[in-house]
Amino acid sequence: MNKKQFLARMENAYDMGLCSFKILEHAEDVCDAVMRLQGGQYNYWVDFVEAENKRTRNFQNQYQLANDTLFYNVIQLMAIMTHPCQKCAEDPKAWHTRSAFCDHREKKL
Repeated sequence: MNKKQFLARMENAYDMGLCSFKILEHAEDVCDAVMRLQGGQYNYWVDFVEAENKRTRNFQNQYQLANDTLFYNVIQLMAIMTHPCQKCAEDPKAWHTRSAFCDHREKKL
């Protein structure tokens, strides 16, 4: 992926509202927690999981797995950035999280 393609993807993600501080902060928190788990810092991982349980109210009501809007936005942002097809990555209506449904099959970045 070249700079122009990267910026086009970021522009799409930004226009879709996926580049808010809250979304980016959550992405960082999740990555940091996973790295700390891998590094054997289990207390930090437990703290993160407890914070997530609190944030999602233990996945009750509107926070059922697929309805966790904050985390889905993180996943969607990453999916736009890694989608194998540039055309879909720039399309705000594409199903970015399911690249297998891409009709273009442009696998070159």
